[in-house]
Amino acid sequence: MNELQQEIMEQLTEVTDWVNSRKGFKMDKLKKILKQVFGVELDTDNETIHFHNNIITGLICSPHNGSDHKWIVRFSTVAAFDRWANSLAIQECFDTEEDVVKYLKENEVSIYKQLLEYISEEYDDLEKCANT
Repeated sequence: MNELQQEIMEQLTEVTDWVNSRKGFKMDKLKKILKQVFGVELDTDNETIHFHNNIITGLICSPHNGSDHKWIVRFSTVAAFDRWANSLAIQECFDTEEDVVKYLKENEVSIYKQLLEYISEEYDDLEKCANT
């Protein structure tokens, strides 16, 4: 194998290792925090956690090309949720799973407050539509 071939093989190995490291996030810390802090039910796959309780619905996506390799956390209210394109009350991006865990632990009250403001605005909009 010549020098160029060796360099290409090394680069391919690095890329393969990186791709494999991104697959199948266990997200155990996130699942635990979501259950403890928000008391939600979880539906997970290898790349996302969908969660909800009677008040909130949310989604956590593991890093991928479409998110610039960032963790995405989304929250909405169950009452106002249609789909993420129409019903996004909160969206935050993070570099690491630990950053997401820290955010969830430290911002529970703030998250609920933002969701309350969001649902209030949604009901105000409905009332305006009904009165026109």
